[in-house]
Amino acid sequence: MKPHPYIPDSSICNRVIEYLYDVQPEYLTNHCLRSHAFATLLSETIKEKIDREVLFCTTALHDLGLCQHGKQKSRFEVLGADIAVDFLSQNGFEKNKCDIVWDGIALHTSFEIALRKQPEIANAASGIMFDVIGGPQLRIIGKTNLEKILTIYPRVNLKNNLVTDMVSYIQQNPKTVTGTILSEVAIRKSPETNCPNFVKLIEEAPFPE
Repeated sequence: MKPHPYIPDSSICNRVIEYLYDVQPEYLTNHCLRSHAFATLLSETIKEKIDREVLFCTTALHDLGLCQHGKQKSRFEVLGADIAVDFLSQNGFEKNKCDIVWDGIALHTSFEIALRKQPEIANAASGIMFDVIGGPQLRIIGKTNLEKILTIYPRVNLKNNLVTDMVSYIQQNPKTVTGTILSEVAIRKSPETNCPNFVKLIEEAPFPE
């Protein structure tokens, strides 16, 4: 049995696995690999043809932006998409495939939009969301597969670690948070951070009424 079941045995996928363990903490890498395993199982129920390498690269690399420390200009999803595509391009991944990966990573927290995109993007978002909050996908994944995946890729205190890293990103980059999923995290976990509020931005717009 391969050390990483569900993952295509290709040079780009093997390189991605090595890269993840180099740049991310264990809890986050395990989250990404679980998300891919769930996405793979979910994708087996659809009739559309799916590119397995693109599905893997999208799910495996989706949280790269969350690992970046210091000031950033973009929301973490867009930052992560840029980093992922740069890495994939340097390793010879085709541009048309990189474009799908970019969209999938950038949209992975915009769940309803992602579900209307290509099957690689839709299934990646479903697998990612299931690993974070659970959901009706369990009926397709099955409890036996769930237990197997959790054994291979333990959660390693995901709930606390993920929120902690989100708060860190918010505090370092408050201006990137407006209108994103991190704005909700900021309200609950970092209310002292001065994140621009969209209502305030509307009220302060430089136009006469």
